[in-house]
Amino acid sequence: MSDTISIDEFYKKNSIAKEFDEEFYSNEYPEVEDFYQPYCKDNGFTERQRLYFHWVNYGKNLGLAFQIVDDLLDLRGSQAKMGKKIGKDAALGKQTYPAVLGEAASEERAHQMAEAAIDALKPFGEQAKALELLANFVVNRTQ
Repeated sequence: MSDTISIDEFYKKNSIAKEFDEEFYSNEYPEVEDFYQPYCKDNGFTERQRLYFHWVNYGKNLGLAFQIVDDLLDLRGSQAKMGKKIGKDAALGKQTYPAVLGEAASEERAHQMAEAAIDALKPFGEQAKALELLANFVVNRTQ
């Protein structure tokens, strides 16, 4: 996407997204919060810890991008292409990104998460090219 905005700008425009993200991460990924907390106060990373932080950041962002796209495909995908029943989330009343933010904002958010995942790979250079391709595939998949 060429017209991207920072995550802070996204949250200013979509305050409910910030609350949803905070709720999602605190309930679904408490180990990520446990990892981040010690380093937020003290910037004394070892090289290994710094690289691990990048891997965790990649995984967190890619996982959320995948879930948002999965939620979008549950709304507008083809049952034949998906190989599974669609519309289940809405039928169950799940609080998905599209249900809370709408389809357009959810799609934008998925792309932002994929871009954040790709940014987390920068210290690994060309060795991480396949993981960058994976992030792009995740947000552009149709099934």
